[in-house]
Amino acid sequence: MTPKFFFRMKQFPGIVLCLLILATACKKSSTTAAPVQTASLTIVNALINSASAIVGSSQGFDQNAYYHSFTVPFGTGLQQTLPVGVSMLTITGESNATAYSYYSSSLALSDSAKYSFFLAGTATVPTILRTTDTIPKYAVSTTDSITGVRFINCSPGSNPISVNVQGSPAQKLVNNLAYMAITPFQTLPVNIANGFSPSIIFEVRDVASDTVLTTYTLNSTLFKNQTLVVAGQETAGAAVPVTVFPVNNF
Repeated sequence: MTPKFFFRMKQFPGIVLCLLILATACKKSSTTAAPVQTASLTIVNALINSASAIVGSSQGFDQNAYYHSFTVPFGTGLQQTLPVGVSMLTITGESNATAYSYYSSSLALSDSAKYSFFLAGTATVPTILRTTDTIPKYAVSTTDSITGVRFINCSPGSNPISVNVQGSPAQKLVNNLAYMAITPFQTLPVNIANGFSPSIIFEVRDVASDTVLTTYTLNSTLFKNQTLVVAGQETAGAAVPVTVFPVNNF
């Protein structure tokens, strides 16, 4: 660098600093990585006599290459994200100190798609239903409040079931729902009083006898959707009687 040029740089240090910052910013913008394409995966554990299910993926979850497994306790559903493409998915568990493998297969996942895995049955005879979900979207309104629900029968050995709102047994929201069958999402009106969303009480019935097997109180999630999972067993003295638990679809 000639003395004359160096002298000019010393005269205008602000200009030189701005040029350096601009060059650095241009370099960073040219190397910005493209957004990662992902899919959503919800694992629902309704498996009798298995306290939890361990879900593993060859590609990792939530864009974390080191996060290769997570645990889903009985009576819950847990959502994670996976990179698109082919991923090896495994679901294992333990019952009475014995290890079991419930699922092991490769999955081809599409960008922005939403998938659900419903794990039901028993540790020795597991049943899995995989769905590709289309989740309804609702416009928020102050005069027309609604919530969305769907139902799945994960009660092994049960008769087909029906579901009605308590107080209206003849008006079936669901009728003759067989084991591992799932309904579409239904939109239900919710009346708001004093700023609070009221509860909706559902009755789950045995279709053959019309006996109420259990009830469930839904605390409405306004303008959102939930899956209500009917789990447990209908037989007398069952270790896990018929019960209902929610899984958020939002």
